[in-house]
Amino acid sequence: MMTEGPGDVDTIAAPDRQDIGLSEIGLSEIGVSDIDDVSDIDDVSDIDASAKGTRGRRWPLVAAAVVVLIGISFATPAGRHQWAVSFIRQPTPYTVLSFENAGHLPTTLSSGGHLELTFAVTNHEGRDVRYRYLVTSASSGQIPVVLQRSILAVPEGVRQTESVSVVPTCQGSPCRVQVSLPGPAESIEVQVELRNQSS
Repeated sequence: MMTEGPGDVDTIAAPDRQDIGLSEIGLSEIGVSDIDDVSDIDDVSDIDASAKGTRGRRWPLVAAAVVVLIGISFATPAGRHQWAVSFIRQPTPYTVLSFENAGHLPTTLSSGGHLELTFAVTNHEGRDVRYRYLVTSASSGQIPVVLQRSILAVPEGVRQTESVSVVPTCQGSPCRVQVSLPGPAESIEVQVELRNQSS
């Protein structure tokens, strides 16, 4: 019987631990830094998602605040007026002054005679107005002379007439007789030829 000594035994070399690289177990491309980077990416995604969520939750609060402010503004007269001025076209206030039967106004008048005139005032000023009116006469180069002055109260949206009888004091012919409203600066006039009573 043959015995094998220690020197005769075939020795199978055990693989050296250092010979097994990370590439053999598929870990060479995965480093600690890479794992940290992935973690960082996940964290950033979480932050972005959180920020978007916060913004999404904020919009309903902002919208509710706007609605409340609009409601408060409508609850006060001043607020309602401001909304009306902003969104509703406001009419321009004005006054209309005109003669009644303008096509039948006299064209001649005896010197010293009475001139009968009827005029109308239409109030579109948005409020009741007490109009001060003047009736004057003047010829060319003459300073107007006041023949009559008075006040005509006209409610909003109303057309009101006024009749006057005046004696023009013109020094020449033609004689210009004017009706004016100093407040809104409106005026109308008629020219007449003065004739001597003897003619």
